[in-house]
Amino acid sequence: LIMEFVSFDCVYCPAVSNVLQELSEKTYPGRIDVVSVHGRLEEDDPMEFKGYQQFQNYFYGVTGYPAVILDQRDDLISVGMFDASSDAFSGRINVAAPIGIALSSTLTTDNNVRVEVQVANKGKSSSDYRLAVAVVENDIAYRQADLVNGSQQWIDDYRHQHVLRAFLSENYFGDPIGSLAEDGTYSKTFVYTVPAEYQTDNLSFVAYVVEAKGFSSRVSVNSRTVPIGKAIDF
Repeated sequence: LIMEFVSFDCVYCPAVSNVLQELSEKTYPGRIDVVSVHGRLEEDDPMEFKGYQQFQNYFYGVTGYPAVILDQRDDLISVGMFDASSDAFSGRINVAAPIGIALSSTLTTDNNVRVEVQVANKGKSSSDYRLAVAVVENDIAYRQADLVNGSQQWIDDYRHQHVLRAFLSENYFGDPIGSLAEDGTYSKTFVYTVPAEYQTDNLSFVAYVVEAKGFSSRVSVNSRTVPIGKAIDF
């Protein structure tokens, strides 16, 4: 799971977003799930996530834009450029997940979606897991600041991807799963009403499981993304 904190008037953000897009679509397809959290820099961002300030403040290392967090780990935060060849990234991408996730989304009416999530425990029994589901919108046409030859320039036809719109879970740390036995499974169904201003066909849903032990960091142990109207198995 990769979360990026960006703003439409951040000149350094497109470079990082492009790297993440390349990683998720070409280098590691199906293995990287990106959530783009828009916030305010100098101007109000029309894609701003309403809870971005609280979200950002939780991760003390997020001190500017762009910022990237790997698996919601406080010790794996980069601000400025993102190095996909770093040990931090390669170390996480190669970790075997103790949790499997199956995910489907079905449009039941013109603006209502049913999202079904199944979680399979491939490790030891635990009561520390939580399930989070994020709604993201892709291909949003809106201008974006960029840095060209040391100067700010605007990309008028920029397409914003993975833009965080909402959480179906209570928040970004998820809802308690309860006790999950070894080889056990857990299922939950969410219902989402798509606001009129969103492009329904461009929505995707990111489900991820975090491990929360007491007051320790709530680290994502696996994530999956499904476009609207699609399904993926474990």
